[in-house]
Order: sequence, then structure tokens, then C-alpha cells
Amino acid sequence: MNVQEMETAKRVGANIVVMVWMDGGLGSIMWKQDNKFGEHADLTFNNPDMVTLAKAFGWYGFHVSKSSDLKPILSKAFTLDGPVLISVPVDYKENDKLKKFGKIRSGDS
Repeated sequence: MNVQEMETAKRVGANIVVMVWMDGGLGSIMWKQDNKFGEHADLTFNNPDMVTLAKAFGWYGFHVSKSSDLKPILSKAFTLDGPVLISVPVDYKENDKLKKFGKIRSGDS
């Protein structure tokens, strides 16, 4: 939740892969509040272009445009020398479908 660690990871030569769930807010908290209270506080915000942000810190940056891209991007990410950020769009409304079929409870994330 803070970008300072990105500078540190680059400076110390960390070979890490970080996936950032992009939902334009605090989607999992919204989903939990909706389930518990029937509404949620305003938890939306604009996200930066995470690929550009990654590159600004000297990281490799990738964006997943469709689910079938995730596996090849991850495979490539683990071959690179240096830190990698992968931006992944997520829609927590999909949790309602899983909840409907008993796959997750409303308190789960």
C-alpha cells in the first residue's frame, strides 16, 4: 500500500514478483460491507497506471488484459532479473456468484 518499498526492492536487487489487484478502490472491503450492512462507505479511488509506476522505480511492469494472459506473464516474470509488478484487474462482484454456490462465506475475502 506504499510505494517506498519499491525503491528499496530495486536498490537491494530483490528478485520479487508482486501482483496488484486493480479494482478502483478497496473492493474487498466494499463487498464485505455490502454483505454485512447492505451498503458500503465510499471506498473508490483512481488508480495510477501501475506499469508506468513500476518502470518509474526501475521495475519490470506488466498488465493482465485477460485471464488467459496471466500464466504467460507470470512465467516471464519469474525469469527476469529484478523486481516485477503485475497489474491484475479484479471484480469482487464475482464473489457473489461463488457465495451463491456455497464456495465462499460472506465474511471471506
